[in-house]
Amino acid sequence: MQNDHIRNIVAMLSLTCVLVSLPFNRPAWGRSLDEIMKSGVIRICLAGTKQNFYQKNAMAYVDSLGSGVKPEFTHFEAWDDQFRNNTGEVLRDEAYTPEPLASGKCDMYPNDLVKVEWREKKLAYVPLYISRNTIIVNKTRKEEFKEIKDLAGKTAAVMKETSYHTWLDDMNRSAFQENPVKIVFLPQKDAILAVDAGKADFSIIGADGALWSIKSFAGNVSVAFPVGEFTEYGWCFRKADKDLQEAVARFFDQQKKLPDSELNRNWKENTGITLDDFIMFVSQASKP
Repeated sequence: MQNDHIRNIVAMLSLTCVLVSLPFNRPAWGRSLDEIMKSGVIRICLAGTKQNFYQKNAMAYVDSLGSGVKPEFTHFEAWDDQFRNNTGEVLRDEAYTPEPLASGKCDMYPNDLVKVEWREKKLAYVPLYISRNTIIVNKTRKEEFKEIKDLAGKTAAVMKETSYHTWLDDMNRSAFQENPVKIVFLPQKDAILAVDAGKADFSIIGADGALWSIKSFAGNVSVAFPVGEFTEYGWCFRKADKDLQEAVARFFDQQKKLPDSELNRNWKENTGITLDDFIMFVSQASKP
């Protein structure tokens, strides 16, 4: 059954990745990889519904640094805590280093963030894989949702400040301007459960998240169709920390080459498919 879900989603993809008082423009005080190694502690901040999954993946990287480095985890309550400035606001159009990274509270966000333009003004990305967003609906209503125009005027449950929220905002300002989608903000898992229970018309999630949802907790949902472009997903860092970014990029390359790597095992447990296989399937789907 899980393989059927994987084939269906891949087929759909192929149809069309002390500081608060300082001034706002103060320098960032994040830490380099050398400073992290000397301190013996790497500070990792987790956000979103899949924090346990992200923590396991981050631990795989920590293990690669050797026994001299230990993790210190911070669990954010809200997804958009990753993007707040030193006054607690998320300003999409502004370029700044988010306070958790600038202050040194966090060295990295291993939360598989979708690369979108407004986030790139604030964060450096190390890409891990590409994927595409999908529309999730209740199985009993799948025939009602064939294409994007079928979403107009409906109610969507999504997590605030995600790429899903961004896509809906853009659509409400353009194609859905006369009949906008009503947006209800919920944590990601609750958003999917709202669709599963028939309390929301649809939700949006990446293809990897769709596999995770169907496998783990939402047996009444189904993928209706993909939306948007193929985009990169990855871990995020303070822009200045080039050495840490390069080290994580090397770690990703090593993990992808080993079928039984920790990242591949974590993905298999979480989604029913290894990271390596997911990358291969999506790569095939993205070809013209």
